[in-house]
Amino acid sequence: MSGTSGAKEPRRRLSGSERRRAILDAGMRVFAERGYERASMREIARSAGITTPVIYDHFSSKRELQTALLGEQEAALRIHQGRERELEPGADLARALIDDFFSWVESHPYAWRMLFHDTPSDPQVLAAQRGAQRRSVGQIASFVALAPELHVTAGLGRDVLESLLGESIYAVINALAAWWWEHREVPREQLVNLAYDLLWTGLATIIGLNDGPLSAGMASPRPGGRVRLREEG
Repeated sequence: MSGTSGAKEPRRRLSGSERRRAILDAGMRVFAERGYERASMREIARSAGITTPVIYDHFSSKRELQTALLGEQEAALRIHQGRERELEPGADLARALIDDFFSWVESHPYAWRMLFHDTPSDPQVLAAQRGAQRRSVGQIASFVALAPELHVTAGLGRDVLESLLGESIYAVINALAAWWWEHREVPREQLVNLAYDLLWTGLATIIGLNDGPLSAGMASPRPGGRVRLREEG
């Protein structure tokens, strides 16, 4: 028998793209767990299983790494939420969109923290994060825009109402997601049910799909033409 049968296999050298992927994955974990300010490139390198100088072969700074992560995770979320659904605007579509968001949070908790929860002090990173958040609000507002009329007591213009409702829905679902971060034992379905009950009951009245006290308020019509969920650039 050969005396080398117990020898370990040599460790395979990672390709450049594999090292970059390992750095991004480690960066997302470390940024989410420690925050942008406290995270260090040395700690990210250690988490990725590489040396610190290797990180700088791919990213010139912590800022560049965080900005790349924000762009990558926002794009992944857009793909997740933007797929085709055979649903008409209404209750079923609203529940599907809410469930989509929380299923993404469940699968990508670190990405959610990075995009929607933590507040980096670096102005350029903060600007990139705020841009992603504005686009998310705009995408939510595009769902509201599907309604032919908005029945509200406030005498505000249609565009302002769509924007404000988008901001309100965004705030509610991310507040629930923040609570869920601390209470991960709660099943996703319970968060979806609560968000649906909290958001849809009022929203359905506003957009005219429920009879309720607000339906007698001022109606803000949507300009002519069919509106579909839009990508916010």
